[in-house]
Amino acid sequence: MPQFQRALSISEKANGPEHWHTAGNLVSLASNYQDMGKFSDALPLLQRALAITERVHGSDHPYTSQTLNNLGLLHQEMGNHVNRPGF
Repeated sequence: MPQFQRALSISEKANGPEHWHTAGNLVSLASNYQDMGKFSDALPLLQRALAITERVHGSDHPYTSQTLNNLGLLHQEMGNHVNRPGF
């Protein structure tokens, strides 16, 4: 996991906190937390990644869809069965 955290830190410094590469690093770190069962650590990272992706690519872009899917899967694992957009 330190590698994911380091990659995120490098991306934030090199590209900025709102860059689409940074969003990708956020998703990777969140996925790692999710795999470890650390859902409360993963959730804000995916929410931040979604916000970046929507700003950069728009609400109908495949990257946005993929990030929404990741967020939905996390909520499902957490037992949060929400039937509305935006979580």
